[in-house]
Amino acid sequence: MIHVRNWWIVPFTVICALMFSQLPIPQAVTPAIPTWTTLVVIYWATFLTPHFGVISGFIIGILLDVTDGVLLGQNAFVLTIIVFIVRHQAKRIATAPMVQQVFLVAMFEGVRLLLLLAVNFFLNRRPVDFSTYFLSCFTTAIIWPWVYFTFRQLQRRFDLR
Repeated sequence: MIHVRNWWIVPFTVICALMFSQLPIPQAVTPAIPTWTTLVVIYWATFLTPHFGVISGFIIGILLDVTDGVLLGQNAFVLTIIVFIVRHQAKRIATAPMVQQVFLVAMFEGVRLLLLLAVNFFLNRRPVDFSTYFLSCFTTAIIWPWVYFTFRQLQRRFDLR
């Protein structure tokens, strides 16, 4: 159970992820940037299942849409689906070994990118360079163990269950 005095941890991590997603980065490196908001959403949807639901994913997606300046609802739609899938498989993800979790995070990031590609296709947006489009799957998966252990320590320290 989240204690009343520790309610701020989850929004704080979401705000940090949104800030990391807005860091100025050279154009050449942009496709390889890990998706911080997806990592945060996957972690909290897996390990704080009773308190972090589809609505939370939707709200974070709307915030990401606003900060990125993209079509309102695009990331909200995608993160809602990701949270739904993660919550459905939360016990399996939580008990899986770290190597398997890394592959699952890469798969969730791939699903996110494919859904964004489908949205952009239906909106007749610019074509995508497929040689670099899926690089963030690998970088997001590589960052997952660090995010997992950092958030695990936060969760234990502030007694979030």
